[in-house]
Amino acid sequence: MSENQRAFFRIDAVVPVVVHRLDRDGIAWALGNYYRFGPSISYNSSLSASAPPPIVGASTIGPRGGNAFTTYTSLMLSDDGQGLNRGFLATEENFAFLKDLEARNMVVPIVGDFGGPKAIRAVGAYLKSADALVSAFYLSNVEQFLVQGGTWRTFCESVATLPLDDASVFIRSGRGGPYTIGPTGNGVQNSSSARIQPEIAPCLPARKGD
Repeated sequence: MSENQRAFFRIDAVVPVVVHRLDRDGIAWALGNYYRFGPSISYNSSLSASAPPPIVGASTIGPRGGNAFTTYTSLMLSDDGQGLNRGFLATEENFAFLKDLEARNMVVPIVGDFGGPKAIRAVGAYLKSADALVSAFYLSNVEQFLVQGGTWRTFCESVATLPLDDASVFIRSGRGGPYTIGPTGNGVQNSSSARIQPEIAPCLPARKGD
């Protein structure tokens, strides 16, 4: 067990949060991969390392799709499409900003099902209670699995409950649909962003009289 893993589980023993055993297994597996591969880690390398615990949601071992996956290094060196690197390691100011959020416990991990009726709606209820807005929602490529599983509509209806404005965007690790604004930057495979509101319009509750 690495020092980072030992530090996490020391924190887990004293903070008033119950971490499920399967979550602990998943965290230990992920941290072990970061320790093993360092900045060269990619989606492909971590799945090649060892059999992941069930909580991770992957069931195969070995390379998937070759070695063309974006590495952590290339991600940290990518720009926003206009030549500006906005990563948290790009500048001392960026790093200090994120470090301050972490120190104040403002980075909150959530375990939930995007296609379920609870997690996203609970986040929305909390944000509304704090009079906050969703500025960005990172999806990766999860939508393809929601469509395959028949739960995309539930996901869309849950997103419609979030506090949004005209500037709220989805960020995807894919090209997106008709409302795509454009690529998010160089070096990130097929990434794109899109305004959330027009994309979820079909899932909004019908207004009386419509």
